[in-house]
Amino acid sequence: MVDSFTSMTKVYEGTMRLGEETDSYDSDGIIVETRPWRHITVDQVRLSCRDFLGPIQQTPPMHSAIKVKGKRLYELARKGEKVERPARSVFVSEFEISPRSDGGGQDLNFSIVCSKGTYVRSLVHDLGQTLGCGAHMTALRRTGIGEFSVDDAWSVEKLAECMSNSRAEKSGDGRRRRET
Repeated sequence: MVDSFTSMTKVYEGTMRLGEETDSYDSDGIIVETRPWRHITVDQVRLSCRDFLGPIQQTPPMHSAIKVKGKRLYELARKGEKVERPARSVFVSEFEISPRSDGGGQDLNFSIVCSKGTYVRSLVHDLGQTLGCGAHMTALRRTGIGEFSVDDAWSVEKLAECMSNSRAEKSGDGRRRRET
């Protein structure tokens, strides 16, 4: 079933920061460049997101598990090496932006619906390049895969309760009774 799940469409929610680029395209990396961002409006970001809809070619980040010439890219990146990475075809069906409630403007929330193999942090990085201010991802959560949504997921407590009830039903008084 794993192959079935990995090939399903993915849904993500996250946060990006405008004006800062990192070497890993996310907040775990080192900031390598800062640029002015205050002149960028949410509407401009939303408009630029349209450039990333549909089938696109995406270059994976250096900090990824993809192998090039037998070496994982993140291993090379940790050594300070940078290599050519072949672009990959991915599909983005939705890329939505919303301002954060704190109103700061530098950090924006996003939601993305995309195909298997899409690097969301690369999308954020590429969007920052398109805007001319740079950007990196500061938070990411997968909220859906195929027809499955985190909104429909059970809590750990609910799962434990159901398993406990199931065990109790199976064991009854310790033995199964025969219908006579």
